[in-house]
Formats: sequence, C-alpha cells, structure tokens
Amino acid sequence: MTEQDLFELFDSRHIPVDEEALRSGALEGMIRAVDRRARILTPGEVAALTDRTPVAAAEAWPEGILYLKLDGLYPGSSEALTAALGELDPAPASGVIFDLRTAGGDNLDAVTGIAGRFVEAGQVLYEIADGRGEVVERCHAPTNAPPPERSPLAVLVSGETRGAGEVLAGVLGRRDRSIVIGSRTSGHEGLMERLPLSGDRELLVTTRWVSLGGKRDVLRDGLLPDIEVPESAEGAGLLTMPGKQREGKPLSEKARQDRRLMERVSADPALRRATDILLGLSALGAVR
Repeated sequence: MTEQDLFELFDSRHIPVDEEALRSGALEGMIRAVDRRARILTPGEVAALTDRTPVAAAEAWPEGILYLKLDGLYPGSSEALTAALGELDPAPASGVIFDLRTAGGDNLDAVTGIAGRFVEAGQVLYEIADGRGEVVERCHAPTNAPPPERSPLAVLVSGETRGAGEVLAGVLGRRDRSIVIGSRTSGHEGLMERLPLSGDRELLVTTRWVSLGGKRDVLRDGLLPDIEVPESAEGAGLLTMPGKQREGKPLSEKARQDRRLMERVSADPALRRATDILLGLSALGAVR
C-alpha cells in the first residue's frame, strides 16, 4: 500500500486528514527509521542540555589521594576539570580516583582534553567510524599538553557509564598504572550529535561510532572492569576504623584523617576498593 492508496481510501470514506499531524508523524517515522534513539529537541530541552555542570567533585583526600567525579563529557568539561584541579594542592603522592559511574555525554573533545592529562603525548586514544563503519579519524593525546600525571589511577565505572564517559573510561583504563573497578558499562551504541533545525529546535541523532582500536571493540558490549565490585553496599561489611584512642590520649592528626577517609568510603564498595588499592600501592612504594 502506498500513501496515495491511503489518501484515496480516506477520501472515499469522507475521513478528514489532519495535514499538520500527518507531516509531524511522517517526520517522526523518518527519524526513527534512521536511528531508533534519535529525537527532536524543543528549545527548552536544548537549553537544558547546554547548561550542565560536568565536574561533580574535585577533592584532595588524606594520604595524598585525589578524588575526581564527572557527571558527563560536554563542551567545556576539560576546561572545567582543569579549573577545579587548579584550586587543589599539587599532584597527589598516592594516586587518583576517577569516578565515571554516572558519566555520559557525547563530547569527544572533552575526552581528548581530559585524557591528555593522564596519558603520554601523541598516543592514539580512540578511532571514529562513520555510518558505513569506515574509520574516518584517529584521535591522539595532545602533543602540546604539560607532562601527564603519572600517579596510579583507579577508574570507577558502572552500568550508567555511557557515551563519551564510556570512551574516557576505556582510554584511561589502557594507561600504564591504571585499574578499572566497578561493573560493566552501558555498551557503546554510537555518539549522538545535535543538528540544528528550524524554530530553535535540534535533531539529536547518532552520527559517530567510536572504538579503542584492535580486532574486537571492547566498548560495543560494555567495558568489563579489571575488578568487578557490586554497586550495592549490602554485604560489603564494615571497615575497621584506623586509630585506636588510648585512655587519656587523643588521636593523632594522621589517625583522625585516616578515620575520616575510611568513613568517607565505607558505604561505597567500589570507592572503598579503589582507596585500599591506592593506599596499598603507596605503602609498597614507601617500603621500596
């Protein structure tokens, strides 16, 4: 059956046709046929996507641990992280915890900029393919960036790690002295781009597919962490708090800091595991 058949059928039965609804439905059908995830954004939705705070936390913890949490990779995310880091003390001694468990977004420039702080200049980070599966670009770490941070890196991921956040997790996970902790990520379905339409609207549609290179794309089915840790704290057990106070003698400042650190991570199994690993590596380095 063709469109003309339908029009003739409606006309023969004197069925009125809402032409505006027909055009809208045809447009929606065309979009869905191209990409099942695609949709038209209203001006309000466009504004909401533009106004985002990518850096949820940038904190210097006791024992020389730096905790960074990103909620997404958007335009300006790399610059926002640089600004947040500039307000903290110099590079940590024990390591960095990079929490990407709720990170989404689709900005690959942010991935490149952030990864450049942690990987060697010029290293291939990821590949971009078009709709035919042909690689159109290989992206490298910036060559004009300062020397990368070389401390151990723990990358936290979950099923909510998706889009550009998933790409960043994969890139950082391949770095020397890095470990990925948590649960399998969402699985790469392609990165979506916002294309302008009339009336201040935009079309959100998948235009790029990203891989880390190699024969098997580890992002397609979701990035599997090096250490799997359940997202629930149930059954994780309680931590023994450091620093035992003797009668009549207060805790030392270091013991109080250690206690605050353990209290901070106790209810979060993945964060707790990352902290334990970085502290262990730091202790081994001190012994050596």
